[in-house]
Amino acid sequence: MAHVTGIELRALWAADVGENHGDNLPHLGLDCWSPNININRDPRWGRDLETPGEDPYLNGEYGAWHTRGLQEGEDQRYLQAVVTLKHFDAYSLEDDGGDTNITRFNFNAIISKADLAGTYFPAFKKSVREGNAKGVMCSYNAVNGVPSCANRFLLQDVLRDSWNFSGYVTSDSGAVEYIYTQHHYRKTPESGVAAAVKAGCDIDSNLDKGHSSTGSPYTWSLEAAVKKGLVSEAEVDVLLQRSLRIRFELGLFDPIEDQPYWHYKVADHVDTSQAQELNRMATRQGLVLLKNDPISGTTPVLPLKPGGKVAVLGPHARATRALVGNYLGQICPATGYSCVETPAAAIARLNGGNDSVVVVEGCSVTEPIDLDAALAAAGNSEVTSVVMMLGLDTQTVEREGHDRMDIRLPSVQLELLKQVVELARGKKPVIVVLINGGAVALDWLKASGNVDGILEAFYPGKLGAEAIADALFGVYSPGGKMPYSIMPANFTETVDFLNVSMTAGMGRTYRFYKGTPLWPFGYGLSYAKFSLTLQDASDMVLPTAYEAASSPTFQIKVQNIGEVLADEVVQAYFIPVDIQCQHPAPLPQRQLFDFQRLSLSPGESSTIQFNVPSSSLALADSEGNLVSAPGEYTLLFTNGVDVSMQQRLQLHGLEQVIEAFPAERAAEAQLFV
Repeated sequence: MAHVTGIELRALWAADVGENHGDNLPHLGLDCWSPNININRDPRWGRDLETPGEDPYLNGEYGAWHTRGLQEGEDQRYLQAVVTLKHFDAYSLEDDGGDTNITRFNFNAIISKADLAGTYFPAFKKSVREGNAKGVMCSYNAVNGVPSCANRFLLQDVLRDSWNFSGYVTSDSGAVEYIYTQHHYRKTPESGVAAAVKAGCDIDSNLDKGHSSTGSPYTWSLEAAVKKGLVSEAEVDVLLQRSLRIRFELGLFDPIEDQPYWHYKVADHVDTSQAQELNRMATRQGLVLLKNDPISGTTPVLPLKPGGKVAVLGPHARATRALVGNYLGQICPATGYSCVETPAAAIARLNGGNDSVVVVEGCSVTEPIDLDAALAAAGNSEVTSVVMMLGLDTQTVEREGHDRMDIRLPSVQLELLKQVVELARGKKPVIVVLINGGAVALDWLKASGNVDGILEAFYPGKLGAEAIADALFGVYSPGGKMPYSIMPANFTETVDFLNVSMTAGMGRTYRFYKGTPLWPFGYGLSYAKFSLTLQDASDMVLPTAYEAASSPTFQIKVQNIGEVLADEVVQAYFIPVDIQCQHPAPLPQRQLFDFQRLSLSPGESSTIQFNVPSSSLALADSEGNLVSAPGEYTLLFTNGVDVSMQQRLQLHGLEQVIEAFPAERAAEAQLFV
């Protein structure tokens, strides 16, 4: 998907096409402010919808492949486009919603070395080292008392010296100004700008005054900082060199005749049939089936059989804009979202036409509209099933700048759902389709005897309605797995939003949470059933320092023993059981280290394999080192639902440091807790 984005970007750029943006910004550039690979550490964060999920390995895989897809194209001499990994680092709060006046602009994330090494660094490190990312954005927040865009440890010692990053660093919009106005890390604009320059923030990413921007401190104050001796011209030249180098690597200063990127045409490279098919596949793969209870005997409620009358209710029944989430360009040939199919229309198309559905929203995302009409539709004797299109949106509930303090389904929707279920109970099935980004607590929905089916669609995009309808009617089997845990509603009462430690209190994410999630990370049902068989495996004893060439490989036979073509995702975790570590830190309950997705027809089988180098079992110690520690480990291979196999692995010998915590070579010492 990222590769298609890069191709389309080049075509639009070559055609000098501008953004459909209210600020009348200049034509599209070749530097993308994506991907957002921050850890989804808390369901309250308003930007959870932008991230891959809550697992550092998953986010790293996403970041590395997104980077390669966007930057690598047919002309290997030049970059196709440039990613900007964001937000470096530990950004996962917009506004705490309380009386503390703490926002993303002044928040100080206090993080241990173990959490930095084990949770907050990995996705960025993999995207830089394996993806060769050429752009990184420093975040608004401070890390251990130092604003990220003035943080020499993050931008120089870690990013450039330890990870060999060779690209450019941009601030988030306004972050340089906030060094002195929000964090009060420096007292004057000149000293704040100097701190950013010395830390290695190459670009102050603001626009001139007059646009919707906070302004540009580099423009206002950098010259004065040089004249006052706070920063040298030579230091400024380094930033300039790094920024211009990216333009050279894009081929912008070389002859264009033999550069294919300069000759991409909009008609041939934008919105092609191949791109739309890829879009369709990706949208389908993103849906997760959470619940599929029997309605009679042992027959699950889904997939629905076409032909019955379906009541499509809830705020997203006729959704278009809500399906595509946020941060998007022009979706339809004209303005607006008229080309985006609604869920109700897609359901009608598969079920026999407009007369086969009854469509009533009943409420908006947060306010009642016509609850009585929705209840009447649900109780209509001709209606054989009810599809409730519920969830959140990026206009009123979750978005950049706005966190949720309550992670439950908005009360008006939950009340409507409860009344619909009461009307339908024992007469017709009720299926909930969720449109949302951050996790929604579904305590009541999960309880047995309430709703019959739950399909998690997230913000599925332009083809989302089609994918939802296809899943509901069994055109394909949902095969996605949850990228984050769905926590119970009381999570907000038991976990401090402002504490970014992964292990404090009840802990965070599936790796450290001490409670029981409603649905765990990696969960997802299918219309098929699969068997997993671990082949020729026995308990193993290996030295802590075993070489990559001697890494054990585990083969797993996966067979579709169901009745439909379907995808399965086999996940590989390690569980530290009894570990002897010189500098112990809290251990994860389990940790994903690999996964494979495969598609199988009924009766078909395939054998996959997982290689386990010692780096896959690395643990972060209290000093921030990634170590191979002696002790007992359990390898867990599972589909995340009902099939799993375990393999015991023993490491013996001296503890080995696989990667030391980045050395702090910057002149200013930084505080670690």
